[in-house]
Amino acid sequence: MLFVGSFAYQTAAERLRQVSERQLDALAESKRSDLNKVLEGWRDRVELVRRLMVLIVCWVTIGKRIGLAMLAGYVIHIGGLYRGAV
Repeated sequence: MLFVGSFAYQTAAERLRQVSERQLDALAESKRSDLNKVLEGWRDRVELVRRLMVLIVCWVTIGKRIGLAMLAGYVIHIGGLYRGAV
């Protein structure tokens, strides 16, 4: 009887460990996915800032009319991106 009880306990403990491990794996994968989404969002924002800096430099160095037209076009483009994302 003691042997059967010991076997049942070991089997239950192993199954509980397996279930816990699967749950932790699923949670870790979910968190990894969330972090990847945040990272991608920050990369997009950094790229926007970088492009805006280039356009502002063009506006100052090339000429106010040409640079302003480029800047205005890009701002309109950015507005469309954010409206589409919301």
